[in-house]
Amino acid sequence: MPPIYDDRIDGLTPALRGDYCRELLEAVDQGFCTIEVLLGDDGRPADYRFLHVNAAFEAQTGLRDAVGKRMRELAPTHEEHWFQTYGQVALTGAAARFEHEAAALGRWFDVYAFRVGDADARHVALLFSDITMRRRAELDLLQARRQAEAANRAKDDFLAMLSHELRNPLAPIVTALQLLRLRGTVSREHDVIERQVKMLRRLVDDLLDVSRIASGKLELRRRTVELREVVLAAMELSGPLLEQRQHLVEVDVPRQDATIDVDPDRMAQVLSNLLTNAAKYSAAASRIQVRGWRDGATVNVCVIDEGSGIAADMLQAVFEPFVQQPTSAAGGQGGLGLGLAIVRSIVEAHGGTVRAESRPNEGSTFIVALPAVDR
Repeated sequence: MPPIYDDRIDGLTPALRGDYCRELLEAVDQGFCTIEVLLGDDGRPADYRFLHVNAAFEAQTGLRDAVGKRMRELAPTHEEHWFQTYGQVALTGAAARFEHEAAALGRWFDVYAFRVGDADARHVALLFSDITMRRRAELDLLQARRQAEAANRAKDDFLAMLSHELRNPLAPIVTALQLLRLRGTVSREHDVIERQVKMLRRLVDDLLDVSRIASGKLELRRRTVELREVVLAAMELSGPLLEQRQHLVEVDVPRQDATIDVDPDRMAQVLSNLLTNAAKYSAAASRIQVRGWRDGATVNVCVIDEGSGIAADMLQAVFEPFVQQPTSAAGGQGGLGLGLAIVRSIVEAHGGTVRAESRPNEGSTFIVALPAVDR
């Protein structure tokens, strides 16, 4: 590759050196021109005339036969910004580098402007590139991002409204079921309705939690507790499903020295969701383990199952709202795919992390790490 700068240029006469530079400027694919800034009667920059343009000038600007013509002659609606910027460069000698739209030309430019010659001549050299495609892509991306954010807000608002509206008729249904039970008029159909209402209430509660999290209204009532207290509360919440599927749950959590500052109810909800997930995606009567330990400044708790496992490309995705694992023979899915999304949000609200480890058909491990507290 030839050198970018050849020190033999220093030995050239000024005329030959000028020819060398002109050839260089004609060869580059960037636009180049020199202009003379024209002042108005008030002494302020009012227009500019093109003195020289290179071969790439027309392709970069769309202007033809520009030499000797004024900019206001070629583009009468050209923005005032351009005249004032080039005027400042000509009058002060301070170079300028900027990106700006030339709406009259239907283009965006990246421009480097610098004064050449004596100050009285008011000559400015411009080296520039047409960046219209890039700017349009950036603006399209920005517009798409704004539209996505608006759609996301609309979705959150809809979920909040839906969950509240669903909860209103649930209250009298639950009350009616309780009155029927008190009167002794309980039938198989009553039991079916009661189970379905409980499931619907759980779905509505999940929707409400997602709405609160999305709007930043999730309240945490924190206090200092031992991890074991939270685990036992989670076991109680998950007990019916664990018993129904006859799972053997092994708990290995220290009674002390695993102290955390959390909202106990919310953290019990986290572990209950993980236990429920393990129960749903494991064969009946299989083993589920809950282990807890302190590791320096962190208290860890994990839920381990012997279920169908999670594919590698799903290990992060399962924590996204409305994402569910594929149905397996081990257990049904159920729900809306919100449980693990709620888990991640609650854990992160406590300053913790949650991650999944798994291999297909080899079970899954969900590990929650929380800041430890010294008593």
